[in-house]
Amino acid sequence: VLTKPDYGTSTEAACNGVPALYVERDDWPEDPFLSDWLHAQARAVRLSKAQFAAGSLADALAQLLAMPTVAPVAPTGAEDAADWLDRVAGVADQCGASQYA
Repeated sequence: VLTKPDYGTSTEAACNGVPALYVERDDWPEDPFLSDWLHAQARAVRLSKAQFAAGSLADALAQLLAMPTVAPVAPTGAEDAADWLDRVAGVADQCGASQYA
C-alpha cells in the first residue's frame, strides 16, 4: 500500500500483513512515533516528500518487496479498551461513582 503515517491505513497494513510504502509527514508531531511503530511491526519503507514528488518510487518499492514477511499484528484494540473500561469501573466502584460522573 502507498500511504502516509496515520492511525488508519498504517495500522490496517500491519494488522493484515500488507507491506507499506509511505510518504513522510514531517509536519505532523506523531509521525516519528507511528513510523517507528510501523517499522517495528510491519514491512515498511519511508519516502521523503521530494522522492514522492519526483516519482522516485522504484528503489524504495524494490527494497520493500525484498523484505522478509512478518507476522501480522493482532488487532487487540477492542479488548484493550474493554480491559481499560473494566479497570476504570472497578476504580469508580471503590472510590464512589460520583467522583467520576
